[in-house]
Amino acid sequence: MTTYSANYSKAAGGKLEVVFWAAFSSSTTTDAGFPGQNGNSDVVIRCRVLDASSAQIGVTYIRSAVPSAHLVLQYPGGNASWTVEMSDVAHSIGGLGAVFASSPKASCILIKA
Repeated sequence: MTTYSANYSKAAGGKLEVVFWAAFSSSTTTDAGFPGQNGNSDVVIRCRVLDASSAQIGVTYIRSAVPSAHLVLQYPGGNASWTVEMSDVAHSIGGLGAVFASSPKASCILIKA
């Protein structure tokens, strides 16, 4: 399931830093992986950058214990269309309740060549 998806396209080329982030929470007070809690729940989100042909250019993961990550890629410019996406790939619940990943965000920072 894709949680977040956006396109990136600019005329200028250079190094592109893509920063991924999400807020993680739980409906119980004893789920692990969540700050100050002691259970064993987790949420894993795959963060990818795809080119115009849907070929994967870069991938990283974020999870409840590590809620942000980044990729540094060489962007060719010329208005090349890249897709930035985040999707839920795994989750586990330690006991009753639910775990959540909300407000997924991706920021693209271009350092011109």
